[in-house]
Amino acid sequence: MQNNKKDEIIKYIRQNNFVSSKDIHEGLSLNLGYSTLKRYLSQLVYD
Repeated sequence: MQNNKKDEIIKYIRQNNFVSSKDIHEGLSLNLGYSTLKRYLSQLVYD
């Protein structure tokens, strides 16, 4: 399940360049908390 959410985040960022984490959180319709989203973003940057 996590990989699917991460894939959705990546897809959203590719479609909407230069968005903030808040914009991503508000723009995605995932059942995901803001803190969890920020952790996912940190992991994606690290990877």
